[in-house]
Amino acid sequence: QDTSGAYEEFAEFLEALHDTTAGNRSVYCASCGKSSESAGVESLKACSNCKVTKYCSRECQRAHWKSHKVDCRRLVEAAK
Repeated sequence: QDTSGAYEEFAEFLEALHDTTAGNRSVYCASCGKSSESAGVESLKACSNCKVTKYCSRECQRAHWKSHKVDCRRLVEAAK
């Protein structure tokens, strides 16, 4: 069963959700929910693996990894 189309749609959805350039929407840390302004950082950092999910700190990225791991792998596979 070919699921690459579903993964591509999912990746596009997540990218739009986390896109820092999309309109005037604020981008929030996937772990703590803070914006870059409320977290006191210049900008949120993208996951180094999937490049889609954003985090305000290394600590938040580590705390969120268990729930992000499956989606992260799917996003990387969809990008291939």
